[in-house]
Amino acid sequence: GLTRGDAAGGLRVLLELFGTGNLIVGQGETIAAAATVHRWAHRTVRPGSPYARAPARPDPWTLSKEAVEDLLLQSRSDLTSTLAARLGLGGPLAEETVARLGVDGGAPATDDASGRAARIVDALRGLLDELGPAPAGWLYRRGNAPVDVTPFAARRWSGVADIEVQTYPTFSE
Repeated sequence: GLTRGDAAGGLRVLLELFGTGNLIVGQGETIAAAATVHRWAHRTVRPGSPYARAPARPDPWTLSKEAVEDLLLQSRSDLTSTLAARLGLGGPLAEETVARLGVDGGAPATDDASGRAARIVDALRGLLDELGPAPAGWLYRRGNAPVDVTPFAARRWSGVADIEVQTYPTFSE
């Protein structure tokens, strides 16, 4: 965030770029204004409330098999949604992980949590290895319309009839 020191208690402008995002103005440690008011179990974002950072999410690239298994077992959702939200992968990477596992992403995350946890960790590490220091680029199109771009060969698009793939030597091209 940005801080202006000449205001009493310091004026801070905070831009939160996760979830649906938010713009917050704080004076000292108190929220003076918020673009969107929210209440979660761990914090409240509204004028007059103390500002608290959102809790840190786990780094999905360094999680152990046991940590992944715990997250799966605590879930009340399907596998893809759990990977997207609880592991912090987001939708496209969660779908890619499920495609690499070759399982039904709509199944409960708790199904075979122990067996899947090790495979999820292996799939994520394999994906990082595949990227390397200078990843290539893959552009996926439906007709002339781009639908996805990835720094790896996305298996979630394999076998989709109307998807065309164009590769590039580097991801930044």
